[in-house]
This record gives sequence, structure tokens and C-alpha cells, in this order.
Amino acid sequence: MSKRPERVPKNLIFDLGHVIFNYDPQFVDELFERAPDQVFNLIAGGFDILQACRAQKKEDGSPLHKLYVLSNASHRALDIMQTYFPHVLEYFDEIMASAHVGMQKPDIRIYHHFLQTYNLDPAHCIFIDDKKANVLSARNAQINGILYDDPVMVKKQLQDLGVL
Repeated sequence: MSKRPERVPKNLIFDLGHVIFNYDPQFVDELFERAPDQVFNLIAGGFDILQACRAQKKEDGSPLHKLYVLSNASHRALDIMQTYFPHVLEYFDEIMASAHVGMQKPDIRIYHHFLQTYNLDPAHCIFIDDKKANVLSARNAQINGILYDDPVMVKKQLQDLGVL
């Protein structure tokens, strides 16, 4: 078993769309009216990573990491997720959506606002998103960014960083 690096990131920040849930935000309202239970599909690989991150514990049994959401989700999308997937959103300690703060990724201001709101050191954070522009913007805000394009590779990167 490999030893954890001395500076294990404490804060893991997840995007929701195409990382945890598969949905098209452009059509949320239209699809919801026709088939509310089919608007969102849970992405097994992303949810497995989320569960593995939450399962990591300190010696005293408390969570090793704080888990956050930074998403461009609308109020409506968040409401639907909370209605149909409360068991998924319960994994997160805090949720920030662009609908709440009036900014969207990849605007660097939302990353600074996020860090300031939760009083986080960017050096202790990892941001996981499916869009390269969002990951690059997070990196410009000094947050370690991981592109979610292959759950096996994301898991490996998290292992290399000592998170898993």
C-alpha cells in the first residue's frame, strides 16, 4: 500500500453536469414536463468516484475531505436533482450554483467567489469538471483541476494525489 503524500488536498469540488449527472441543461424544462423522472441520469463512474471520496476517513472516523459542488446548474435543475436524487446531493457539504451567484464557469470570478465564500486555500482544492475551459479557468485560480473525460483516469489521478 502506498503512503499518502504529506499535502493531501482536503477539498474536492465537483461539477454536476456530465460528471455526476448526465443531462442537457438547455432542455431541462421541456424534458421535465414530459418525463420528470428521466431528465437526469446518474453517471455511474462519477458517482463511484464521489462515493469513494466520501468513504475516505481520518483516524478519528471523520471525513478526510470536504466535498463541494460548483455548477452552472439552474434553479430548476437543482430543484429536480433535489427531488429525484436527494441521496446523491447529500454527499456534498456545500453546493454553489451559478444560478445563486450570478456568475458562470469558466469566468474566473466564480472560482474566486467560491474560494472566498467557503474560506478555502486553492492549494488544498481539486476541481473536477468535464469541460476543459472550466478546468483551465480553475487552474488559473490556482486550483488543481482534473478533466473528467474518463472515470478510470480521474480515479487514477486522485490516487496519485493521495485522495483515494
